[in-house]
Amino acid sequence: MDDIKLSIITVVFNAEDLLEYTLDSVRAVKSDKVEYIVIDGKSTDGSVDILAKNKDIIDVLVSEPDKGIYDAMNKGIARATGKYLIFMNAGDELVKNAGERILSDNSDADIIYGDALFVDDNRMELGLRSIFTSRSLPQELTLNSYTMGQRVCHQSFVVKRNIVQPFNMRYRISADYDWMLSCMARAKSSKNLVDPVSIFLHGGVSKQQLKKALSERFWIMVDHYGWLVTLWSHFKILIRGLKFYKINKRLD
Repeated sequence: MDDIKLSIITVVFNAEDLLEYTLDSVRAVKSDKVEYIVIDGKSTDGSVDILAKNKDIIDVLVSEPDKGIYDAMNKGIARATGKYLIFMNAGDELVKNAGERILSDNSDADIIYGDALFVDDNRMELGLRSIFTSRSLPQELTLNSYTMGQRVCHQSFVVKRNIVQPFNMRYRISADYDWMLSCMARAKSSKNLVDPVSIFLHGGVSKQQLKKALSERFWIMVDHYGWLVTLWSHFKILIRGLKFYKINKRLD
């Protein structure tokens, strides 16, 4: 158990069309230093069959009903034994060599992070998250970095297990943002891998329910930073977004 450096956690529910992308990327990095945990929400499609075909790389498989994605993620955290953990959910992939870069890092940082590569539903590259969106990757990640939004993609955020707490189930869409802030509040150091760590399927629940997601993120910021910082940060985020839109409009 002490030799396990990285716990990769995958949460899946009825994702047979996406799951194999994730499994293939994990297979490429699986070793005795990497444990793989899959939490399935009792899928009714072909997901369970796909998992069965890949059981040789799965160390822990739980298949049972849950209360949603963050409940499933909490089950994964509870079963993780690695020094670090990362979430790589159905449809997400680890970039080639990302696992090797994480495992070979000797900085002992509390947080290891990098960029993310966005792809569409056809797995066509859209670009790096730091360029595709207005949220640039910070050179050094601190709690203050998140006053300007979720600066690091959840799937490119590797955190020491001993500073992790469960996801707050009060938030239905943006609990990952709250969770990352909680991790950063406990972190004393971070390491920027610069290059992409994950391939992220652009969209998801937050994209489909944007209004609700933005509302949750506002209150999460109030919880962590207070009213004054939250309101000032949203003003700066608005200005940043308008500048980003104008620059990209000129490039069209």
